[in-house]
Amino acid sequence: MRNLIWQYHIDTKRSYDGVHRKRMAMASSETVAFYAMKYGVEYEMASHSRWWKNGYHGGPAMERFQLLDERFDVYDQILYIDTDILVSPDAPNIFDEYADATIAGLHQTHRRDITLLQEGWLRTEFPDPARYRASYVNGAILVMSRDFRQYLRGVLRVEDIQVDKGTHWDRDGINVRWPVYDQSMVSYWLAMSPFDLTSLDRAWFKGPHFYNHGGPKTDESLHRYFSRYDTLREQWIPRGYPGTTTGDPHPETAHAAEIASAAETTGTAETKELKKAPAKPTVENLSKQVRQKRLSYLGQGKFDSIYDRIEQIRSDGVAGDFTEFGVALGGSGICLARALEDGQRYFGFDVFGMIPPPSQADGQKVLNRYKTISSGESKGISGDPYYGYMDDLLEKVKGNFAEFDCPVDGRRINLVEGLFETTLPAHDDLTISLAHIDCDWYDPVKLCLEYAWGHLSPGGFIILDDYNSWPGCKKAADEFLAATPAAKLLYEKPNAVIRKPL
Repeated sequence: MRNLIWQYHIDTKRSYDGVHRKRMAMASSETVAFYAMKYGVEYEMASHSRWWKNGYHGGPAMERFQLLDERFDVYDQILYIDTDILVSPDAPNIFDEYADATIAGLHQTHRRDITLLQEGWLRTEFPDPARYRASYVNGAILVMSRDFRQYLRGVLRVEDIQVDKGTHWDRDGINVRWPVYDQSMVSYWLAMSPFDLTSLDRAWFKGPHFYNHGGPKTDESLHRYFSRYDTLREQWIPRGYPGTTTGDPHPETAHAAEIASAAETTGTAETKELKKAPAKPTVENLSKQVRQKRLSYLGQGKFDSIYDRIEQIRSDGVAGDFTEFGVALGGSGICLARALEDGQRYFGFDVFGMIPPPSQADGQKVLNRYKTISSGESKGISGDPYYGYMDDLLEKVKGNFAEFDCPVDGRRINLVEGLFETTLPAHDDLTISLAHIDCDWYDPVKLCLEYAWGHLSPGGFIILDDYNSWPGCKKAADEFLAATPAAKLLYEKPNAVIRKPL
């Protein structure tokens, strides 16, 4: 199959965010280009507007009409992606994930479009507005098949709005026929076609696969965007280029230095100064601090995954406490505790001592690993003493929480000492919105999965840290998923995430 990734950017003259949009586009295009090369997909960044009226150039949403041109018929599928989206190196091949989709996008309700439908504007084209099947489709990420594009080209009568011998399209002309907003165009396309929308998983929009900026370009949001870009670029190019030191930009991508410095750029009066924001109580910022203090084995990608799930819980209004099964030195627990909102609690379950032994279900590799641990010769993070050898581990972890302004008070923040089979039944009244399972072996993972699922709110998440690290964890998770049809595995890397349907 021959596929294409297509982006569109034209420099805006809007003074309040033009320079930042340009930098965001350059950052996005760099990660998207790496993604295209990784999977052998063609990539094109367009910068020529087909929409023209008295000097007006259309936005990316309207420019998607370009993809209906016959020249694109050589591609089986086209991925359109906005230029404020960053791509993770861990993202799977979206063309494989949605190979059978005729049209795949992000389905979100939007009141403005519902109002248009109620006012009957679609009746100018259709006697039956019921064909407007998707109330609103966010066009930031679209996977479009050849069948979908060719069908639309046949029914949209684009030639009716062509000007300048077909080189441009008249925006006023299309608005006379179809009083749609720029962002409503994909919804309208679906109403024009007999095809059903395949909804993209949220991981392709809010992480960990793709990261969309979205919303107003405030100092804080821009700082977060470019900080994430810095992290992803290090993952895409971990050792720099031949002849350069680690992190130095290659001459052909020298614009990366400009992008990376955007967080220290002085903006216009509207944006004021875009400086590095102080640390705030979020998983994203705290994760860097706990890693610097060697309190967690988790990499930044896993922390980002946790952070994105918390964001989605907030967005969807999922109720419940945060729980963790396997606390270790408390790094990820500190991040979860600092992310609590009013009325929420954190419960961290652990033996706070030597990790219990694995079973035959974990395999010989794990049994050999445990021999090293039990012999007293295992090393901890960055060569530190292994935390399981500490006699006062619980007090050490409490001190770590206190250092990050998260006092373990037995009410809002709780550390529960003991074997899971003893402590979990004593907490049968919990309602959970997010469960982080980091207990390595088959038996405890199986037990914690069953407990967490039974107490998980609809829309809640279970995150499995060791799914890709220890075979016993993966075995327990796969058996659980096979026996629990309602449990949906959203993705496997960098950590596995299971969701209970809303």
